[in-house]
Amino acid sequence: MTNRCRRCGREIPQGGLFYHVKLSAVSGYDGIINQDHEADVTAIIEEISERTPGELEKDVYFEQEAILCSPCRTAVVETFCGQLEIDGNHGKNRGDLLH
Repeated sequence: MTNRCRRCGREIPQGGLFYHVKLSAVSGYDGIINQDHEADVTAIIEEISERTPGELEKDVYFEQEAILCSPCRTAVVETFCGQLEIDGNHGKNRGDLLH
């Protein structure tokens, strides 16, 4: 079975180097309920009713996986880290990061 890079379309032969890349975004909760939001319950319900179940689900949980070749993996990781201003090394980034 050969794989194909999702980014550039390059065919990766059997035994060739490739990466499984996963992006997930999961909503967070710090245990605090903002009192200002409780007054707008009607507006929140109206906003929810105008959205599809898929859109609502993506607000809570989003995950995608892709196979990338080595050069595309490097480009994707560098772009991700660059846009978030992180260096990609565990334990050496700002305190707002999980990993």
